[in-house]
Amino acid sequence: MAIKIVEVGPRDGLQNQPVILPADIRAAWINKLYEAGLRSVEVGSVVRADRIPQMANSEEVIELINPPEGVDVGVLVPNLKGLERITNPKVNDIGVFTAASNTFNEKNINTNIAGSLERIRPVVEQSLSRGLKVRGTVSCIAACPYEGVTDIATIVSVCEALYQMGCYEIVLGDTIGAGTPERIREVINALTPSIDVSKLALHAHDTHDNAIDNVAAALELGVSSIDAAAAGMGGCPYAPGAKGNVSTMKVVHFCHQEGLETGVDEGMLSIAEQFILRAIDQFS
Repeated sequence: MAIKIVEVGPRDGLQNQPVILPADIRAAWINKLYEAGLRSVEVGSVVRADRIPQMANSEEVIELINPPEGVDVGVLVPNLKGLERITNPKVNDIGVFTAASNTFNEKNINTNIAGSLERIRPVVEQSLSRGLKVRGTVSCIAACPYEGVTDIATIVSVCEALYQMGCYEIVLGDTIGAGTPERIREVINALTPSIDVSKLALHAHDTHDNAIDNVAAALELGVSSIDAAAAGMGGCPYAPGAKGNVSTMKVVHFCHQEGLETGVDEGMLSIAEQFILRAIDQFS
């Protein structure tokens, strides 16, 4: 079975680093990730610079990257104003996001679940009309840092709403790393009656050093798309205590051990990881 690794380090990883990297450094790293064989990379986001300054030069980064033909060039878009900023034809994959928690959404995007879905709907519609595909992330699928364990029915409802809007993939975000293999199975099994498992992805955080166990649980149930971040960078500005994303190298190595294809060269991936870690150290 072939596994798609979605590299989220250039967005989710860098936005949590206490350093703002120049656009050419970010672009050089992204190019190295593509060279390592990653076919899907979230290269940045179009958000307010005063809220997440690490992403302020994303449009310049996109100008500088050289994605191979046929790869996904993803950008996280919070609203229609953000979508209007996506003019570069290199971008072909729009990321939208909400959470299965009213409080988390209020802290993150100043609206509740219903409000977030209404904000997302026109972004999806306009993206699709422009020939862009849309990937929808639902945060807090295990637990919310403010509300605790998340209601399964709420998760299903939010995921179904995004899927019905036209998102080609629904990403299950374990935002604070509270998930266990049992919880991951519970969520996936609750979703598959209405959303085919081939349309699901897992976004795991390694807060308790068990993210690879959660990835394994998802893979066992047929999920074939996994978010990961080079060097395990990441977290969430609006999720107190959230640690980094599961490491891309961990996921790739695990898949290869299990006989699963990723298309990623571990040696080249290591070079890309070392490059960005040196850059962060240099600009800190």
